[in-house]
Amino acid sequence: MNDSTQPSNHSNTGTDSPIDDFEGEVPLTRYVLVVFLSQLAIDRALVLRIRRLLDEKISTTKRITEIDLWIESPGGDAHAAYKLALLLRNRCHKLNAVIVDYAKSAATLLVLGASQIFMDAESELGPLDTQIDHPDRENVIISALDIANSFVNLGLQSIQIVLKGGQAILDSTDLPRAEVLRASLRFAARYTHPVVQKLDPSLINRANSKLKVAQHYAEILLNQKNPDQDEHRSHIESSYVAKILVNTYPDHGYVISRDEAKQLLRLPVKDMECYDLFKHARTFYISFIEDENDVVSLFTEPEIRGLFEQPSDPVDLPGETGDNGNQTIQHDEGHHDAGIDGQGEAVGFSEIGGGIPDSTGTELPKGGSEN
Repeated sequence: MNDSTQPSNHSNTGTDSPIDDFEGEVPLTRYVLVVFLSQLAIDRALVLRIRRLLDEKISTTKRITEIDLWIESPGGDAHAAYKLALLLRNRCHKLNAVIVDYAKSAATLLVLGASQIFMDAESELGPLDTQIDHPDRENVIISALDIANSFVNLGLQSIQIVLKGGQAILDSTDLPRAEVLRASLRFAARYTHPVVQKLDPSLINRANSKLKVAQHYAEILLNQKNPDQDEHRSHIESSYVAKILVNTYPDHGYVISRDEAKQLLRLPVKDMECYDLFKHARTFYISFIEDENDVVSLFTEPEIRGLFEQPSDPVDLPGETGDNGNQTIQHDEGHHDAGIDGQGEAVGFSEIGGGIPDSTGTELPKGGSEN
C-alpha cells in the first residue's frame, strides 16, 4: 500500500498511544467496511473473517477510529450479528451504518449498534422476529413469532366462538343462558381439539426463547451511548423499540422504511444524501449487483475514494485482481434468504482464483475455511 493510503502511523498494539491522552478534539481516521451479502448469511465464520480484517488493516486506536459499515444482507444468525456489532463498536469510537438497499432481520440487529444509520428513501430495515425450522417441512423456515402466538391466537379464537356463537343462539332460541354457555364451550373445545393436538409445547417454548434473545440483544445495542447524541436513550425507550421490532410487525419481510425508522422507532437515521460517500456506496453497490459476488472488504478512506477516481470506468470489486487484499466470494446460482437465525439449506461457493485473498494478500485454502 502506498503511503498516501496509510490511515495513521500509530500502531494498534492494545495500549493507548500518547494521542489518547490529548485533551480536546482529535481527528478520527475513517475506514470503510463493505459487507454485501446476497447468498451467504451473517454467521460466526463471517465474524471471524471480519475480525481478521480489522486486526490486519486497522492501525489506529479506538479513540481515533471511525468505521463506516456498508451493509447489504437478508439476515443470518442473531448471536453472530450481536457479536459482530460488539466487535465493531469495540474497535472504533464511532460506527456508521450505510444501507443502500436493505439490511433485514439479523442485519437490522447489527445496525442497531451504529451511531448513525444512513438510508435512502427506498432503503429498508426489517423485523427481528426470529426464524426457526418448520416443524413438519424440511428446509423450510417460519417466524418464531407465528409459533409463539399460535397458542394465544387459538385461545382468542375459542373465546370468540363462545361469545359470538353463544349470543347468536340466545338471540334465536329460548334456551337458558347457562345451557347455551355449556354448549358453546363444548363446541369450541371440539372445534379446536385437532389444532391443539398438533401444537408442540417444546417448539413454542423454543420460539419464545429465541424472541426473547433477539429483544434482549436489541435492547443492549440500543442502550449503548451514542457519541452523536447529547441525550442517552433511556432503558424504557430502548425496551419499547426492541419490543416493536420483535413483536409488532405482521410479516418477516415487512419493509421498515427510512421514515418509519426515524419517526416510529426513533433510530439515529439520516438521509443518504447527508453521507459524503453516498455516491461511492451506490456505485459500489451497482457493481456488486452486476457481479453477483458477495463482498467482505475493508478499506481506508483514501483507498475507497481511489476506486472512483475515474468514474467512467467500471468498478472492479475487490479480490478479483488480488491487488488490495480484500475478499470477493463467488457463489453457486440461487438465492438464500437466511432470516435472523440463518436456518435453511446452506449455499456453496467457489473462490476467485482458487482461494479468497485475505488482507495481507495471501489466500485461504480452497473452501474458504479459517483456522
